[in-house]
Amino acid sequence: MGLKNHNFLSNFSGYTIEKLNTKKGVWEKVPGTIPRDADEAVVPKLKEGEDYKFRVMAENENGTSEPLETERPVKAKNPFGERFCVYAHIDVYVF
Repeated sequence: MGLKNHNFLSNFSGYTIEKLNTKKGVWEKVPGTIPRDADEAVVPKLKEGEDYKFRVMAENENGTSEPLETERPVKAKNPFGERFCVYAHIDVYVF
């Protein structure tokens, strides 16, 4: 997942990511916090061939922002064959 940080708050600490398998219909928090200077993130435990939506929230000492959500589902795919993990790539721009 590509993340573009526009440094809109001096106390901005990182991102929280959630994933939604469209078959299940339940949002799940991706473990950990993505650092503010990251330009990508790994989203584990995706099932190949299934559709996912993602939402990203900025975090600071006051809490978490409203989520920025993908407009359309992304199909999880394995770009390198069976030996590698399944991934989904989206770009998220935070202003």
